Amino acid sequence: MRSLIEIALHQVMAAWPRVSMGRNFLEKFADVQWEISEEHLQAWKDGRTGYPIVDAGMRACNTRGEPSRIDAVGDDSD
Repeated sequence: MRSLIEIALHQVMAAWPRVSMGRNFLEKFADVQWEISEEHLQAWKDGRTGYPIVDAGMRACNTRGEPSRIDAVGDDSD
């Protein structure tokens, strides 16, 4: 059975194929110079960014093996 993430990624690729070609999801960000740092990426994955709420969410994700509710922080829509 496919995970929800796999299903969501499939939907994004079907609706916005430019994303699979290395282009931005939103074209308005095409001129943004993104920082590419393997060290920073690994720190994010490990929960060592220095931003406590981000780090807590990533550590929870690593522990449970699934995303946490960090995405809902500051979101009043629930």
